[in-house]
Amino acid sequence: MLMDDKRICCSGIILAELIQGAKSEKELEVLRDFRHVFEFLDESTDLWQAAGELSNTLQRKGKSVGLSDCYLAASAKAHKVKILTLDKHFDVIKGAAGIGLYEVR
Repeated sequence: MLMDDKRICCSGIILAELIQGAKSEKELEVLRDFRHVFEFLDESTDLWQAAGELSNTLQRKGKSVGLSDCYLAASAKAHKVKILTLDKHFDVIKGAAGIGLYEVR
């Protein structure tokens, strides 16, 4: 398992999305400690630029994908990591972004 092998990392935007969707104070408390559990990938202006360029490329191909997903793809490529997701947008993004996805079974 990825978690057992300590092969899971996270991004600040994922933490923000999880906190945004918290249903209770207890969930918020758990999520506040989340940043101490996993390694977080470094963020930079270059990654946001790459995300914008990826989004632009996809839009010109008629594919609408959220900027946060483009950012995650740009970050994954820059850090040479795969993404584990159930979000079908990444099937559209992966080719243009040059990233790998973990297969969810």
